[in-house]
Amino acid sequence: MPIGEFIGEVLLRGVFEVIFYTFFYYTGALALWILTLGQIRLAALGSIESTNRNKNRWTDWSVWLHKGDGRKVLKAECTCLVGVFVWIAIGFSAYFATREDNQSLDKATHDHLPLPRESNPGE
Repeated sequence: MPIGEFIGEVLLRGVFEVIFYTFFYYTGALALWILTLGQIRLAALGSIESTNRNKNRWTDWSVWLHKGDGRKVLKAECTCLVGVFVWIAIGFSAYFATREDNQSLDKATHDHLPLPRESNPGE
């Protein structure tokens, strides 16, 4: 394994994962806090990949992480997923708000053009 692949895999991947997880987690946390008025408790960012007791990573499909004192908190992965969906929605909104609608532009330019004259081919 060349040193460049090692650096890319170990160092850069870890750095980008931390940056993206943090960015999307806090975006999702803000969105959930606004949408639910703070009623949903969120798991800490450091609890990513934590599982419920007596479950392993592949069988724990719950979106809730059960704490030892009986509380349920939304898993950090779900909060990150909400953050991803928020940015997808922002992207679509920006796209549809700034795109030029070709049909309406064509209609506006054709409304002001004179009608073509009818010509008789036999004349």
